[in-house]
Amino acid sequence: MGIAASPTITSRSTDNLVLRPQVIPVLQEIQTAQNVSDNQSDIEDLRNTIQAVLNSGNDAKLLSFLGIESSEMPEAIKTLQRTLDTGSSEENGAVRDTLHQEFLESGIDALRRMSAGNHLVTTLPCWTITK
Repeated sequence: MGIAASPTITSRSTDNLVLRPQVIPVLQEIQTAQNVSDNQSDIEDLRNTIQAVLNSGNDAKLLSFLGIESSEMPEAIKTLQRTLDTGSSEENGAVRDTLHQEFLESGIDALRRMSAGNHLVTTLPCWTITK
């Protein structure tokens, strides 16, 4: 049995696009709609994952989700606290939702509990640069 030839783009098929310029805007519209849909789906998936992590009540799982190692805990606490304090009702012009607020608070609490168990210093100098 021979190997089936794969379809290739020929100059003839690209000529069809040139002869039918209305095809490109339609394809761009479809791609834009798919991107919007994918973005909404990604946000929903992320929110569901965050909610599942919060519902687990597992500090280690929360810190793993955040990608924070024990050596990074003091800086992470300060960064999350600053994020929570600046813009408690609005952030970048958008109203912060309760899931975001709960996530920040839970992250800070988990970091404090986990760092206390590891006897880490949880205070940083005021000049520490955090994002």
